[in-house]
Amino acid sequence: MSVYLLATLDLMKKAGEMKELSGKDKKAYVLDELRKALELPEDIENLIVAVIDALIDVEKGRLVLNPVVEKGCTGCIGFLKKSCRK
Repeated sequence: MSVYLLATLDLMKKAGEMKELSGKDKKAYVLDELRKALELPEDIENLIVAVIDALIDVEKGRLVLNPVVEKGCTGCIGFLKKSCRK
């Protein structure tokens, strides 16, 4: 499961840098790239979609960190970001 989450976070970061894409297009990009790289069982794919929706808020076509999550889980997100860098 951690492989899926780490890959999702990495792809979300890459998608965030793609200024020409809308928020929905960025989400679709993340899911498409995950499908290409990993065999995603349907339940895992549904879980990843829920995680993306929980972490991200689409604001004026841009993906931004959901403010509720940002306040409550900075420790968790910081831990995951550190894991991604290793």
